[in-house]
Amino acid sequence: MSGPQEKRLLIVKTGSIVERLPSVAAAFGDLDAIFARALGLPPERLYVVAVHAGDVLSDPPDAFGGVLVTGSPAMVSAREPWMEATADWLRGAVLSGVPVLGVCFGHQLLAHALGGTVGPNPKGPEAGTVEVAFAYEGRADLLFADLPARAKFNAHHYESVLALPPGATMLAESALEAYQAVRYSEKAWGVQFHPEFDAAFMHALIDALGESLATAGIDVNALRAAIGEAPDGLPLLRRFLALTGVGADDPVVFHPGVGQDVRIGSWDEQCRSTYDMATDAVRQGRRYEAARLARYSVTEAQEAFELFTQWRERTRLYLLESGVEERMVTAEETALVARVTEGRTGPFEPEREWRDIGVLAEEAADLCMAGEAEAAVPAIEAVRLAWLDLHDRLCDWTQGMVGLVAHHLGEERIGALWQMLMADMSAGYERYNIDHTPWKRSAEALLYITAEALRGHLSGPGRRGTVELVREKDRIGFRFAPCGSGGRNVTGETYGRYPVTTEPHDWAWNLKGVCLYCAHCCVLSEVNPIQRLGYPAREVEPPYENGKDRRLYCTWWVYNDPSLVPDEVYGRTGHRKPSHMMKE
Repeated sequence: MSGPQEKRLLIVKTGSIVERLPSVAAAFGDLDAIFARALGLPPERLYVVAVHAGDVLSDPPDAFGGVLVTGSPAMVSAREPWMEATADWLRGAVLSGVPVLGVCFGHQLLAHALGGTVGPNPKGPEAGTVEVAFAYEGRADLLFADLPARAKFNAHHYESVLALPPGATMLAESALEAYQAVRYSEKAWGVQFHPEFDAAFMHALIDALGESLATAGIDVNALRAAIGEAPDGLPLLRRFLALTGVGADDPVVFHPGVGQDVRIGSWDEQCRSTYDMATDAVRQGRRYEAARLARYSVTEAQEAFELFTQWRERTRLYLLESGVEERMVTAEETALVARVTEGRTGPFEPEREWRDIGVLAEEAADLCMAGEAEAAVPAIEAVRLAWLDLHDRLCDWTQGMVGLVAHHLGEERIGALWQMLMADMSAGYERYNIDHTPWKRSAEALLYITAEALRGHLSGPGRRGTVELVREKDRIGFRFAPCGSGGRNVTGETYGRYPVTTEPHDWAWNLKGVCLYCAHCCVLSEVNPIQRLGYPAREVEPPYENGKDRRLYCTWWVYNDPSLVPDEVYGRTGHRKPSHMMKE
């Protein structure tokens, strides 16, 4: 076992979907893998015991930071020997005071272990995205207090807890389930829903189980139509993880305001390269930290990779829908790809190369965990160099496609193009609405997101993802040169040259000489938030060059309060500052 300061989370695996649902398992992994991904924990912080397959819980509960009991295709009412043995062990775990969370089957097994009753739900099976209503006790509970009074989660079960064991407290219910959440002791909980299941998993599950669900009397089409993302699942799991203390020294944690993992640290520390931090950590013997950062470098890069892919494909479709001949678009894109891949040997396969970067990061992480610093340092650098090469070629391919829109349809169409491409991201900025979210929380989230994006694009000197922190009285900003993406046009670091604005436009700060690719930052951070929220989410000072003036660096600002944003920031995108945003 690990030392006390390195306690792991025990996953009591009570079933598998590999044989019963092979297509689902192939796409999402088995039950323990789904939890590991949802929790954001690397393998070295987990210990899995597959009790359904005959594995024995031989360690005492206090050997672990916490215990999570999974769901299962099995039924607690079957009372199989392995279930009874696991129930005995869980009884001791609850008495020991170690944090315990049972999910679905795990929830029912906890109830059985402590003297409750489990059996088929008399109201029938529950499946799909369900609304869970928290009682007063639930809203005041240590684990659930941060959740809304009514939250949606995904569920799939046939049996239920029918009667609570002595001393247990009902915390939440749903239309078909009396005990959706239960507190069994001060640090032991059970939930009937699945906080680890997202919408994609649920759709795959329903597709695989459609026939059996229909046999059970469930309208499968209606069920599919009602599936939702259930956004409160991950925060709940991360809250439980925080209560266990597992990963308390983790350099990467889940941030509820951002809705994803972020690299912790002060704003000065946010300016440091993740690759450099991983290198320093492994050289200083902080093996886990180094491994976590090596893996996180891929997480930082993922959004850029996915956006480049989406934007290229959607820009091509935009050209075709606007009447440009497919033959012409194909020929010009082929020439563009040839330009951005010049000097390479072998085929350009972005998806495969992205997967290879993930493999390189895992290899680097393994070397970090092994304490092999001499081998780990160049392995971390290999991850950066591989992503740098792929990033810049994909970025310039995307820039080239944007340039084709200007060439065929006119520069004035670029604003509409970016509105279309950024629609989903812009809609997500509603979470920064001061009518329902305190600006202090939004500003923090925006700074984390900005820092991660800049590191992911490998901005700054040496293209390592190192940026400069700039503090002023009313705002805080990240400055970087070179910009890792569109700003490379100004510094001449691109695979060829790509179009810039030749006339002023509201969607490009009304500046001449701004890269057409960079205009998406204006649309995302200023134009759309002003139109949606009444104020910009960020102020962006872009790099540009127009013969009369030149700026090589880029700065992204977040204001201490949106009322402090100057009038001219509104004016340069064709807007006027609303009277209610005027600072008295």
